[in-house]
Amino acid sequence: MFVTAAALLAACGDDDENGDAGTDVDPATATLVYRFNDASVPPEYHRSYTLTADSESAHLVVDSYGDVLHDVTEPNDADRWQRVLDASEALSNDTDVTTEACAGGTSEELQVLDGQDQAVIDVFVDHCGSPEGADLDGVVAEVLALFDLDALLATE
Repeated sequence: MFVTAAALLAACGDDDENGDAGTDVDPATATLVYRFNDASVPPEYHRSYTLTADSESAHLVVDSYGDVLHDVTEPNDADRWQRVLDASEALSNDTDVTTEACAGGTSEELQVLDGQDQAVIDVFVDHCGSPEGADLDGVVAEVLALFDLDALLATE
């Protein structure tokens, strides 16, 4: 059974003609933080990561239960950054998804912060064996493509 919680976002700006609140973030000062939390598996296979991106760079930290395995930064460009922010805006009305009585599954969280570090988008998805919830990975896929994820997430 799925429980859908109220959205944790605080959208900025006025309602548009459809009644939806816009995020109105300035690309020059916005920051995106995406966290992928791997399932509970033995440490040699566990790979979680945090992606932090802004208009100039993307920073990826891969860890295994808190032990940093890789810490890499790549340059970002304005066009890519704008596409990612535009894609994230589609999540402004999404709600968190958690699964009752589930432990050990994967989860994702995506936050878009304005220039004052206030979350204008904040969505959490607990997959736990279910495809339910927003496609957070799809929003950040273009920035994640800056990194060789296969190599960084490899267990050998």
